[in-house]
Amino acid sequence: MTDTAVRTTERISRLGIADEDSLPPKVAQLYAAMEKQGGVPNWIKALAVHPDVLRRFLGYYEALFTPSNGVIPMLEREMIAAVVSNINGCTYCTMHHTGGMATHLESSERAQRISHNYREVDLSERERAICDFSVKVTEAPERMQDADFDALRAVGMSDEEIFEVLEVAAFFSFSNRLATPLAILPDSALFDFQRR
Repeated sequence: MTDTAVRTTERISRLGIADEDSLPPKVAQLYAAMEKQGGVPNWIKALAVHPDVLRRFLGYYEALFTPSNGVIPMLEREMIAAVVSNINGCTYCTMHHTGGMATHLESSERAQRISHNYREVDLSERERAICDFSVKVTEAPERMQDADFDALRAVGMSDEEIFEVLEVAAFFSFSNRLATPLAILPDSALFDFQRR
């Protein structure tokens, strides 16, 4: 593979970004579609330096974050993503998914409070249980016990829903470990939700 990464004056990633004139056809099509929707997010640009990584990552991400997929509501998926990303110190993912949560809550302030310290926010029992479970999956997966799963069952969650909570939490620990070392620059649009 040739080095098609280019450097910009404002660094998007520690690895540079792919040269848009050298993108494989499928990635070029993705860029074109995103440009029509307002622009290519920096995380896509950062991962496109290795098109196969982008393809694998995007496939899983889209499966998790397409509203018609899954069994838990999008708000809960965004909440898990934001809380886990904040714990892991991933600025890009925390901002991105706090913005997603703000859209579903119709409140930027509430979304920011949840992502930064959900323990200090008035949440439903289900939301709190989901956040507690996600935090433990992130910080101490080896200490997970039956009681952690039972806490989600106690708020009415099915095993399928619990598995999805686990999946989203685990995916974001992986995602954060890609984005944080790359120091992906947050897009200007990620700051817009704070002004709502």
